[in-house]
Amino acid sequence: MYTGRSRNSVNLFRYFPHDLLALSMLPMAAIGLLFSLLFCLQGRDWIVVFIIAFAVAAAGATSLFYAKLPLYRQGQFFAFGKRNLPQASHRLYSFGCWLSGVGCLVILLLIIVSTQWR
Repeated sequence: MYTGRSRNSVNLFRYFPHDLLALSMLPMAAIGLLFSLLFCLQGRDWIVVFIIAFAVAAAGATSLFYAKLPLYRQGQFFAFGKRNLPQASHRLYSFGCWLSGVGCLVILLLIIVSTQWR
């Protein structure tokens, strides 16, 4: 009789390293803590967090601009990625992408949380 499950489906995480399993839960826990922090914000605190997130996103955009400045001087305005960049600009480009991503993510989370107030 077929039950729809294989014998080994119960032991799905049996051979998965426990330390990696716990480590993979850290980003989800951090996002949960961030959501709980954002749901507690009201009034001036919300505006301060928004300004900080906007400043982080702007700093990331500025870093991206300075990393791509050699390409802009050559007339290449629509080159994506760090493949065409000089080696010295790779780290600044990655840092700018990371900062912009974090800032935009926090702003997006603030917008999602703000819809719950209405």
